[in-house]
Amino acid sequence: MSWAEVKDNKVVKIHYGNKSITHNGIQHPANIFTHWSKAELKNIGFYPYTKTRENKTSKCYVDGEVTYQVKDDEVIGTITAKPISDRGTLKYKYLNFCNEKA
Repeated sequence: MSWAEVKDNKVVKIHYGNKSITHNGIQHPANIFTHWSKAELKNIGFYPYTKTRENKTSKCYVDGEVTYQVKDDEVIGTITAKPISDRGTLKYKYLNFCNEKA
């Protein structure tokens, strides 16, 4: 599971997996994320994190920046879809797509 470290209602870091962390000068073992309740983790600024993508299925888009939404009990990161502006890249993607289908 991934966790978002939140300070002043803003995401400061995403923690992937269960790893030891130092938070506010206190070293916590990796099992903090499995032994502490979600309420205890929330009290020190750690929320469960989920990542989603904008619903752009066209081959004309690539992943852009991530925007974060801090909710009461979780953080959702949405990867924005960025249109491909470089013709060479767009041509390369379509040629690969056509070759895979052929």
